[in-house]
Amino acid sequence: MFQTISLNMSIDSIEEFGLIIVKHFLNAYPKIVNKVNVHIRRDRWERVAGPDSNGKTMDHNHSFLRNNNGEPFCRVSATCAGNGVNNHTNRARGPIDISAQGGFTKLAILKSTQSGFIGFHQCPNTTLPSDTDRFVGTEADATWHYDPRILSRPNDYNAIASSIEKIMIETFTGPSDVGIYSKSVQETLFIMCKNSLQAQPAVDKIDMYMPNLHYIPFPLDKIGLV
Repeated sequence: MFQTISLNMSIDSIEEFGLIIVKHFLNAYPKIVNKVNVHIRRDRWERVAGPDSNGKTMDHNHSFLRNNNGEPFCRVSATCAGNGVNNHTNRARGPIDISAQGGFTKLAILKSTQSGFIGFHQCPNTTLPSDTDRFVGTEADATWHYDPRILSRPNDYNAIASSIEKIMIETFTGPSDVGIYSKSVQETLFIMCKNSLQAQPAVDKIDMYMPNLHYIPFPLDKIGLV
């Protein structure tokens, strides 16, 4: 369902916008709506940098490029049960239960060394060789769950999201000059989430999907397909 919503306020984050939307529909339609789910995706736009009319490099006044590596999103859900299933009039006047998640999808990141994978279980169909030094690349998806207790007060959701993304990238890469060794993608994923949770008390849970993308020839002969 689509509806135009007039807003006379400044909104700095997609989470704030999501909270406004779910509350709007619960309060605007108390007789027919008792639950609202909202999913918002945000584009990343960056100004084009190039020479001006005098040949000096500067950010363009009105031209942009979209960079959606690690596309931010949020989900907000709100439920209002009211005083009873059949009490439609008072439904939206009862307590509103709100939950919210933020995150990003398909954050493409790679490092060309300081990664290994050894000592793992092997069976007759195992084709991945043990390695102490390899490329490791992934497209990571992360969803963090905001502590419900903070949703009733103003929060800088943009700062929270930027902090978590920065921590995750820095944990994956390590210091710029020396890096950091990754024993496995699984271990690195765990540390990325742990460091983010420790730094952000507004978040009480993180779900993460980080597949190891292997751009290497696959030995089909080993499993009898050649």
